[in-house]
Amino acid sequence: MFITRHAPVGDFGNYYYGSRLWLDGKFSISDYQSISHFNEQIASYGEKNFFENYIPVPPFSLVFYVPFVWLSSLKARFLFNGISLLVFCFSWLRFLKRLPELSPRVYLVPWLFLFPLYNNIYHGQTYLLLAAAFMEIYIAMEAGRHLRSGLLLALCICLKIFPVFLLLYFLFRKAYKGILYTFVFSGMLMGATALLAGPGMVGYYVQSVLPRLFQNDIVGPYYYGNQSIYTLLLNLFSADALQNKTPYLNAPWLIPVIEGFFDAIVLYVVMAMSSRKNIALFGITLLASFMVGRYSTSYGMLMLIPFVVSVTTTEKQSGLTWFILAGVLLAINIPLSYLQHAPFMLMYWRILGLVLIFAICMALYKPRISWPVLLVSGMLLIAFRYLTFNPEPCRYFEIQNTQGILYDYTIKKDSITLVSTLGDHTFMESYLLNGQAKEDSLLQASDNMILYKGKMISESHDHKQKPFLLNDSLIVCMSDMNQAVGFYKLRYIGKKP
Repeated sequence: MFITRHAPVGDFGNYYYGSRLWLDGKFSISDYQSISHFNEQIASYGEKNFFENYIPVPPFSLVFYVPFVWLSSLKARFLFNGISLLVFCFSWLRFLKRLPELSPRVYLVPWLFLFPLYNNIYHGQTYLLLAAAFMEIYIAMEAGRHLRSGLLLALCICLKIFPVFLLLYFLFRKAYKGILYTFVFSGMLMGATALLAGPGMVGYYVQSVLPRLFQNDIVGPYYYGNQSIYTLLLNLFSADALQNKTPYLNAPWLIPVIEGFFDAIVLYVVMAMSSRKNIALFGITLLASFMVGRYSTSYGMLMLIPFVVSVTTTEKQSGLTWFILAGVLLAINIPLSYLQHAPFMLMYWRILGLVLIFAICMALYKPRISWPVLLVSGMLLIAFRYLTFNPEPCRYFEIQNTQGILYDYTIKKDSITLVSTLGDHTFMESYLLNGQAKEDSLLQASDNMILYKGKMISESHDHKQKPFLLNDSLIVCMSDMNQAVGFYKLRYIGKKP
């Protein structure tokens, strides 16, 4: 906390300025729809050296971070980190006291998670609080306090969405009341947010943003920093003219097939673990969430703390435990930026390391596997992944911005000027066109659709803005297809009818 106190505001700026803008009556749906608009508003407060994106942030955060906006952004981050650390330490001690047995190896845990802990504090992220909440959920479940566990899980879901996976632990523990309370409290929290921030805000997020986030459209599906099996498979078997020109094999149908069967194996192993000690089931469920999830971050690895503790407190005579601890140390503490120019498979060091750890856990716990059940569940998950597989071939315009995030353009007959943002910096790049471009009042973008004279031209799931005509025939627009939500590129839509 001390050495990062003067660092740029980082991710904390999303939450801090979202709440501050809301209190000042300046926050609107435009801040969800436009990265540039959100950053322009932040700049009006005098913030320097930042790049923020509120699009992935659930609306509940507008209310949750209000208590910190009375301080400047850096002081607020320092206070938030301090509170998060104290809450975590409190829950950590309570968690350890309720375990059936403790091994001296548990004292290795802070060192195993040193890099994720640093990144969490540097960015002022929420994962220390979430890790504390996860441990409190386990404590509440052990005490049979389903209302408390449901409330805590609902808070986590409303803050970060991905903790919804923990409902599997409730299901395998047959804690149906906990599941019910989770849904009830989640509805109440979202309802309260809708009353305070406006139903349109919550409705837009649920309908337009949330489905894209479940497809990993957070920082771009091809970006290696996602560190998921899905991203790995995309880069192996799917071509994209901007982000992945030369895949190992251009066979996109393999992606849902392999991912679906992989998910089936992971989820079946978790289900087969339901008869073991509760701490082992809790830990393996958290690890499985990273196996089947499509997005992970360095600071998100803090969620694996209960898993590592579960390994140190069960089967403690097995030498395999040391391999798991070593795997965690290596997988989550090597900065991915060091590997961006490494051979392809090394770029995915973290997710491959977690897969290896999961395989060692299978050898450690020896779950009983019914192959017929695994094959049937595999076919069902393959079908689900195939039906929800979204990436489409994308015809990009020959001219693209080279810096920041595109948010606007201007046309002068045979030239185009692209306007991009990178937080407190704006970039303008001008290019000559191979033809004549013009905007047409009959050509419109509305609700993810492109219309010409009221006739549908395109209705794909991506967001589209500012269409124009090239040589009076080809339709070009700003689109975030195969990109993160709101990360626009110019692409061809089709021809004018």
